[in-house]
Amino acid sequence: QAFMEMGLDSIVGIEWVKAINTRFFLNINAAQLYDYPTLQQLSQFVHGLISPNTETETPTSQARSASLRQLQASISQYEEKNYGLVIDKAMDLVDLSVRSFPIQPLNDTDILIEVHASAINFPDAMCINGLYPTQPAYPYVCGFEVAGVVKAVGEGVDTIQVGDEVMALSGENLGGHARYVTVPYHHAIVKPRFMSFEEAASMPVIFSTVLYAFEQAQLGSGESTLIQTASGGCGLAAIQLARLQHSRIFATAGKERKLKFLSRIGIDQPIHYKDQCFKQAILQATLVGVDVVLNMLSGDAIQKGLDCLAIGGRYVELAVHALKVSNKLDLTSLTKNKRIITVDGRSLPDEHQHDFSAMMSRLRELIDQEHVVPVVSRVYPYSQFKDALEFVGSGEHIGKVVLSHDVDQ
Repeated sequence: QAFMEMGLDSIVGIEWVKAINTRFFLNINAAQLYDYPTLQQLSQFVHGLISPNTETETPTSQARSASLRQLQASISQYEEKNYGLVIDKAMDLVDLSVRSFPIQPLNDTDILIEVHASAINFPDAMCINGLYPTQPAYPYVCGFEVAGVVKAVGEGVDTIQVGDEVMALSGENLGGHARYVTVPYHHAIVKPRFMSFEEAASMPVIFSTVLYAFEQAQLGSGESTLIQTASGGCGLAAIQLARLQHSRIFATAGKERKLKFLSRIGIDQPIHYKDQCFKQAILQATLVGVDVVLNMLSGDAIQKGLDCLAIGGRYVELAVHALKVSNKLDLTSLTKNKRIITVDGRSLPDEHQHDFSAMMSRLRELIDQEHVVPVVSRVYPYSQFKDALEFVGSGEHIGKVVLSHDVDQ
């Protein structure tokens, strides 16, 4: 029987993992309960970790290690200056602190960025609690997107130069909320000169995710779109991109002030998804449902969103965590050429490298043409990271919240 069927929630999951780590001297994270969702699977995973490791280093791995050490030497001048929000176990926000942290080695296709600003995303809070499904192994620095100045480039990089001001997604090991971060070069684009570091840091995650989502959904001109939690970062990016397609937009939010904000930016009759049945509201307004649903909600909102689709409709799921903990779904409504599409923004840059590079170039074009704009609501000095993370974790924010290394207050 799966843990979720036994009533396991995230709070109990964290306590389970803490107990396992204490008992067996491990450092696994709570998100791995979703990868090993039964007692048998989890016990086999833990057994594998505590069994003796007899692997030896091969000549190939020795050569690779030597190469990495050589590359690391090129960025050693920045090593003692680096610091970050280091996560070494599932913890509470009060336990998070700024600590020194080694810079990830620079591979041939990497760039080293001196971070001037980094955006806070809700998954940062999940990382702190050990709940983000694709978080790196401990210890690591959280942070999914940055803007800053390039300080070093790998030998295989020819599109970005030392001194360029860039905006970028962090790599597999995250690291955005640090002073220096190493990222693959195709994760970055040169930022426009007219844009501040704080504005630039707010854009890579939300716009790359929604651009890809709408591309996969093949949102056509004049089609209708339901955008859930539309006052958040992805929601406001989606509104801008859907308007470029002349889409009829339906949007939800969970607080009255957010609904008023959506009304002020031109959304007609935004829907309170907590107080109203958005499924009923959509079907009453359209009679047939919507062409595309862009979902970032959990729980029964997933089922209701599926039930909102018109003939040939496409449901796009952005909430990776919500899918992992969702109840069983009734898919009988997905007849008449309807589709479900899942988007994991973390895996996009490396699983679809060519497409992602083209998408980042497309983002730069949209910025230059003033078709899309940043959606920053608050900027916090880096020293106030706890206030910023608490604010995002509360769900009170509209748009994006950014940490800046350059502002004092």
